[in-house]
Amino acid sequence: MKTMKLWMMAEFRGLDKNWRPLLYDRGYMVKLLVGKEWMMGKRKQNVFNVSAKYTLQGGLRHTPIDLAAMKAKVAAGIIDDEPIYKQDEVMTEQFDPTNMIDLTVSYKINGKKLSHTIAFEGINILQNETPYAQRFDLTTGELRYDKSGISLPNLFYRLDF
Repeated sequence: MKTMKLWMMAEFRGLDKNWRPLLYDRGYMVKLLVGKEWMMGKRKQNVFNVSAKYTLQGGLRHTPIDLAAMKAKVAAGIIDDEPIYKQDEVMTEQFDPTNMIDLTVSYKINGKKLSHTIAFEGINILQNETPYAQRFDLTTGELRYDKSGISLPNLFYRLDF
């Protein structure tokens, strides 16, 4: 009897013939979008819009660093932070889940044959940081996580005809 998966996983098959998850196989992603539009103008033909999007997703996958091997390498006098990975655990670990909030405010002017839209989009407005890499810190001898959490403002104008 065959069983059916309820979700699809992004996997690869290594040279050792074992299936492993890919870097971007986060496992899940949930998005919630809320918004409100108001009709404006003399003939109520224009649209003012405010919307927000919340995203929650699993973390990126990664191969763990062999901390004992890295410490032994430093103890042997090899001062280089090139990581030694646990080859038998390729892509088995996952960083913490991440979330972010995006905000959009727009105004659309509708004409008979032409419409103009001016909008502001704020991507990751709370500047939540997302871990993306694991590193060995030579000064402390411990693992550290590199994170990125930029907020990106975007102002645009669109012309539809």
